[in-house]
Amino acid sequence: MPSSLLYLLTGVKAMAFATLLPGLLHAQNFTQNSKRYANKFSYEALGQETIIHTWYHYVTSRTEDGAYVARIFHPDLGQLTSRTHYLDPQFTVKHGTEHLWWDNGDPRSVGRYEQNVKAGFWVYWGTDLAHHEEGNESASGKQGIWTVWSTETRKSMEVTYVNNVRHGPFVTFDSLGVEHSRGRYEKGVLIETEGGAQPEVIEEQMPAWGGCKEAGDTGAISRCQQEGLYRFLGQNMRYPKKAMDMGIQGQAIISFTLDPEGRIKDIEALSGLSNEITAECIRVIEQMPPWEPGYQRGKAVNVRYNLPVKFTIR
Repeated sequence: MPSSLLYLLTGVKAMAFATLLPGLLHAQNFTQNSKRYANKFSYEALGQETIIHTWYHYVTSRTEDGAYVARIFHPDLGQLTSRTHYLDPQFTVKHGTEHLWWDNGDPRSVGRYEQNVKAGFWVYWGTDLAHHEEGNESASGKQGIWTVWSTETRKSMEVTYVNNVRHGPFVTFDSLGVEHSRGRYEKGVLIETEGGAQPEVIEEQMPAWGGCKEAGDTGAISRCQQEGLYRFLGQNMRYPKKAMDMGIQGQAIISFTLDPEGRIKDIEALSGLSNEITAECIRVIEQMPPWEPGYQRGKAVNVRYNLPVKFTIR
């Protein structure tokens, strides 16, 4: 049996609103094959495709123009969760379009890779579908002007990025699409605004893993929280045997609410990989001790938290 590695992804963030989580690059093994799964999944073909492998949770193929395509499905829901083009028959070099979907079938992201590097125009959707953002990616992350949409047709902001950090001018728009205000960021810090009403400064404090609020500044709190979550998951979570045996790996994203007492409720899988992995993530999250709650205007409030956990088989 292959060994397994399960760990908390870096950069975990609690967000009070919809969180955009772009797909992360991770190695996949597409060598298993069985005719038993040849007709398990339904999907739209990209012209004439030659099937290479069919397995419990994926289908690989080659297109007429010589590209290699891997489709990954939630094996229990039958939902297509990713369709990625590759350059090589070993499926190690992403090259071409990649589409990701949430477990409910809503789009999650779409864009293009150039030899394992995100390049050109990308779109990322939140879990509410209407909220999305779009712009150009590079090896260094977001570049140039990115547009944020609050609905499918209403633009709420245009903001400039340099190497994945807000840096340069931005414009906000009101509910009618009319320009509301302008301003400027420098290295992620808002330094200037003009026009419209000045934004209200609302004192907020995000939830924290037990004891981490006393760790110091924001960076220290983040490190404390990541270490605490890593330790808790490492001690309590197990790679489900069936998922490991079938070669299921990738990033699970589990969402839950932290209430004003710091207790966890309303757990759901946004991207669960399989029923076994979803059940294991929920089991462990339910065992978490209370967090330190989030505050807004000095009052403890409900905060929605998206927790990505990566499952990798070695």
